[in-house]
Amino acid sequence: MIRVLLYQTKNHYWWDKLVHAVTGSWYYHAALWIDGYIYEETAYFDKNKNWISGARKRKSGLEGDIYKLIDDAIVDEERVRDWAEQMIRINEPYNFPLLIAMPIIYPLRWLWRILNWSPFNLAVFGDICSSFVDKSLKAGGIDLLPEQNERYTTPGDIAKSEILEQEG
Repeated sequence: MIRVLLYQTKNHYWWDKLVHAVTGSWYYHAALWIDGYIYEETAYFDKNKNWISGARKRKSGLEGDIYKLIDDAIVDEERVRDWAEQMIRINEPYNFPLLIAMPIIYPLRWLWRILNWSPFNLAVFGDICSSFVDKSLKAGGIDLLPEQNERYTTPGDIAKSEILEQEG
């Protein structure tokens, strides 16, 4: 079973404020939950205060705001999991340059569609959390936001997808 987890901030750290200022949404992080594990693209300090960045998998219950696929959406869960696991194996980094450039890139998404071109189109820097979720589901046959490039998906965009509905 696949769920999309979206997180709203309580402390309003600088990155949360950046995401909110650019997108208007207080959702600052997105992850996938698949059969007891969270798959996510993230950056954090581990228990030894080492900086960790990239795709990861961790055992967890459901947390945050929980979204499920609508009833008639068909997804190949194995392909979603395989794609996410592959990103973990290749140690895909978190895309800090894209996050920092988001205040310019996000408001101009309409222009990138017209030009049929996208800044940061090559995956040379990795992904951000929401594009990781979007690309993972696309690998399984679900395009959450068919009108936009997965590279620029934000957590707030995912919440607006017509293919998802909030649980509870």
